[in-house]
Amino acid sequence: MLLKYKGNKQKNYFDIETDLGGIKLPIRFDNDFFKHIQKEDRETWINNLEDILENPSEVWATYDFDSKNTPESLHVFKFYKFEPVVLNIELVKNNWVAQTIFINNKNDYATFKKRRKGLLIAKKQE
Repeated sequence: MLLKYKGNKQKNYFDIETDLGGIKLPIRFDNDFFKHIQKEDRETWINNLEDILENPSEVWATYDFDSKNTPESLHVFKFYKFEPVVLNIELVKNNWVAQTIFINNKNDYATFKKRRKGLLIAKKQE
């Protein structure tokens, strides 16, 4: 569930506080994220952020077990008409930062599969 939005206009970012698979965390969306997705014509998926974060189909966590069993990245999947939208989030300097968002609409299972790794921490019950 999205708890609240908060941002910093001077530093050009906003955080969304959410609960993904029992992990409560703020996710930072910054200028680097927006520049990256605009360059790739992916900005239309920004309108779906709330749905992706509130109702993910799957959440996968990869862990660095050498450092306090803390996840180092999360891959949030939301399936729309059998085409997954993937939001990649990484732990950067103790902050969860959105890295990219994309749709796997090319039936490229290898790309999809490589992001579906680690521990499945949440799955939507169908």
